[in-house]
Amino acid sequence: MMENYGTLDLIYTDYADVDHVWNPKRAVVFVQGESGFLPWLVGRGVIGDAPIQVEIMSRFMDVENFNTVPETIRPGWLGYQPQSETAVINLTTWFPTSPMPDSNHGMWMRTYPAMRDLVLWLRECGCEDLLFISALNSQRVIPEDEDGLHVFEIGDEDVVPAPFMMPTWFIPYLFDRMGGKARIMAVEQDEGLFIDDEALSRLGVALSQSGYRMDVNAMRRSLMKVMQNKDEIEGIEALFNRHHDGHEGGEWE
Repeated sequence: MMENYGTLDLIYTDYADVDHVWNPKRAVVFVQGESGFLPWLVGRGVIGDAPIQVEIMSRFMDVENFNTVPETIRPGWLGYQPQSETAVINLTTWFPTSPMPDSNHGMWMRTYPAMRDLVLWLRECGCEDLLFISALNSQRVIPEDEDGLHVFEIGDEDVVPAPFMMPTWFIPYLFDRMGGKARIMAVEQDEGLFIDDEALSRLGVALSQSGYRMDVNAMRRSLMKVMQNKDEIEGIEALFNRHHDGHEGGEWE
């Protein structure tokens, strides 16, 4: 079944039937292709064995030209509901961006409509709380009395600010402006490591302590698949870094 919501096309899977109504009270959101893979790995832990419940497509998304058939990689963002009141949104694709100033011309025009409609849709479905999980590249050694974990509640002026790129900062910002409660949970990761195991553990524990059920086995399976493709991923990242316009797309099972 397809439903249109603003600039989004929502394709509900067979799982989204009368017994599994999409009505989350809280949502975890992450970008799949974020450097270091930590948000995606922890997100897979929250998802566990839950099936995809809704595919989210829009002309304002950036989708790879090539795909495989018959095992086609889903081109849109993916929504799961692993618990009755908890949704997980996997942003599988994102507009290519650069951290350099004045280098992202056209990004706002290309990305704002889909972000806006995602937030409006979640709010209309009854979602009251949004947690965006991310990672912060760092070169410092984390002291023993710290965990390198930072939680930013939108509007809280008592925390030390940190820089985030879109959509990490904007989706929570807009969710807050639309009357919901929004936070960013970010862990410091060693940017010199392919996978920062300690940071991964800290982020996973933090989500568990925040009341999210974690499937450690699902997270471990996803980690193993990333490690099996380490050489290929590092080769792709090197190519993208050379051209400054690469991006990840598609779902990693």
